[in-house]
Amino acid sequence: MPHSRPESAAAPTVPMPFYSDGRKSDGAHSHLPLFQPLASGWGLWWRTWVLFAVLGWICGVSSVHAATYGQQVVAAVLLAEARGEGVEGMAAVAEVMRRRADAQGTTLLGVARPGAFSSLNGKTHEELLREFQRHRLFPQALEISRTAYNQPHKLRNITRGATHFTHKAERPHWAVGHAPVVVIGNHAFYRLER
Repeated sequence: MPHSRPESAAAPTVPMPFYSDGRKSDGAHSHLPLFQPLASGWGLWWRTWVLFAVLGWICGVSSVHAATYGQQVVAAVLLAEARGEGVEGMAAVAEVMRRRADAQGTTLLGVARPGAFSSLNGKTHEELLREFQRHRLFPQALEISRTAYNQPHKLRNITRGATHFTHKAERPHWAVGHAPVVVIGNHAFYRLER
């Protein structure tokens, strides 16, 4: 028998690492350095932090790519129209867009057009998306957009049924003779019956 070892020689053993609390590991993941526990609590903490940071980055990136084109464009419109008003202001604009889409029998993307939203005057959907998709608030705007698309019943109606909005210092022709139903940040929201 070539390459046989004498019976007295013991089989090589794989070291059994210890968890930080002294328990022995079963060694099942000892070949994966990221999962291999160390005797030091800091080593385990550090590897756990790296694992979750990487997973968070992957999920964050993939969530943008998993969104539909319409959801991404609407998120860009929300940012362009209300990024200075924060999440509440963007949600308010999403409510107006949802209400218009329902009234017109179309999608949110269908109401996102020049003339309806000043952020689209002179810009295409693609240009607006390129401008805002790397904005720090884009993930929040995208979440609001997804809610408006897929679960509009979860919108809180903070605009009290508003169909239009403008900067509170402006008075466009369509707002003459109407009082705002609510003011959120720098935006005044109006409910106009058609």
